[in-house]
Amino acid sequence: MQTNLNAQCVLPSKTLARFLKTAVTPLFLYDEKSLVQAAQALFRAFSDCNGFLPRFPIRMNPNPTVLQILRSCGCGVLCRSLAELELAARCGFHGRKIAYEPSIRSAEAEKAAHTLGAVFVLDGAELLPEAMPEAVILLLRQQGQLRFGAKPVTGVPACYAGMEREALLRTAECLRAGGVGWLGLGMRLGELCMDEDFYPAIFAQLAALAQTLYEKTDAAADAIDLGGGFGVSYRPGFSGPEPDACAKAILTQIQALPEALRGLSLQMSPGRFLAAACGTLVTRVRAVKPGPAPLAVLDVDPAQCPRLVKSGAYHPVYVPYAAGRRTLVQLLTVGTQDGPVMRRLLPELRPGDLVLIGMLGADGRSLASRYGGAEPCLEHLIRPDGEIVPITAY
Repeated sequence: MQTNLNAQCVLPSKTLARFLKTAVTPLFLYDEKSLVQAAQALFRAFSDCNGFLPRFPIRMNPNPTVLQILRSCGCGVLCRSLAELELAARCGFHGRKIAYEPSIRSAEAEKAAHTLGAVFVLDGAELLPEAMPEAVILLLRQQGQLRFGAKPVTGVPACYAGMEREALLRTAECLRAGGVGWLGLGMRLGELCMDEDFYPAIFAQLAALAQTLYEKTDAAADAIDLGGGFGVSYRPGFSGPEPDACAKAILTQIQALPEALRGLSLQMSPGRFLAAACGTLVTRVRAVKPGPAPLAVLDVDPAQCPRLVKSGAYHPVYVPYAAGRRTLVQLLTVGTQDGPVMRRLLPELRPGDLVLIGMLGADGRSLASRYGGAEPCLEHLIRPDGEIVPITAY
C-alpha cells in the first residue's frame, strides 16, 4: 500500500480516503513508512562507514512520535536549547546519540547536556562549558569557495559558522590536554545543497584537518561530522544527490587516509532528507476568485505554515477527487495573505476542494506560531498498516 502522498498522484488507501473526506482542515499528515524508508536509505548507503550516525535536528520537527520513529531506526538528534534536550530525553535519546549545539551559553542547558552524556558541538572556544565535556565536536569555518578537488561545489552559501583553522587546532590541543576523551571535527554550511560533491568536499576538508591535528599532536580525531544541507528535491522530475554515490566518494577518501585515521566515525544531520517527504499539509479551498488565472484561497493561515509564504519555496500540490475536470494554470494563496504564494497547473479548483501540499515533514508545522490568533494545525500519523492516529503533542 502506497501512503506517501508526495510521491503518488493517487489516494493511497480507502482508509485514508475516508479520513480525508471528513478531516477538519488544515492538518499535517505524516507517513511513517516514508520516514523509515528515508532513514533506512541513509544507513544502507553508509553501511561501510565506521560508526555512521545521522542526527535529526529537533527544530525541524519536534513531534515526539516522529522523533521516536527516527530513534527506532538508529538516528540521533541535534539539539540547540534546554527545551530540545529535555524533549530528546523524553523520547528516549541518550549519550552521544544527542548532540548539543548552543549558539549562546546556558548553564541549565549545559547541565542537562552533561547529565544526558551529549556531545557538545562548539562554534568557538567561548562556548566551552565550565565543566569539561567528555565529548566535543569542533566546527571549522569554510574559507573561500568549497571545492572537491579542482571542481567548485555549486549552491553553497557563504557561512561564518565555525573557527579558523589554527584556532581550532589550538582548541583541540587544549581539550585533549584537559581530559576530553572523544573529539570530532565538523562543519556547518547550512542550506540545502543539490551538488553531489557537497558532502564529499566537506569530508575532504575535515579529513585534511584531522591529518594535520594528528601530525601536530599525535592525537587522532574520533569522528567527522558533515553537518546538514544534504540535498533532497522538492520538485517533481528533479532528483537530489544519491546517498550511494556520496558514500562511495567518501569511502574512497577514508581508504586513502593514514591507518591511524581510518577508524574515524562518520556523522551528519540531514534533516530534510530524513523527514521532508513524510509530511503533507491537508487544506481546503475556502473561496475561488475569478480572473485570467483563478485565485484559490486556502483555509490555512500563513502563521500555521510560514514556509508556504517563504520567497523561493516550492512544494508539490495535489488535488484529489478532481478527475474529469479541465486543467488550467491557477494561483493559490493562504488565509489573508496578499497576493498568490503558488502558481500551479491543476484541475479546476472549487470551494470545498481538498488540496494536499507535500514535502512539509521538516520545517512545516515546526515553524508555526500563534501570530494573529492562529492555532497550530493538528497532526496525524499514517501507520504502515494504514491506520491513522492523532499525534498532536502541543
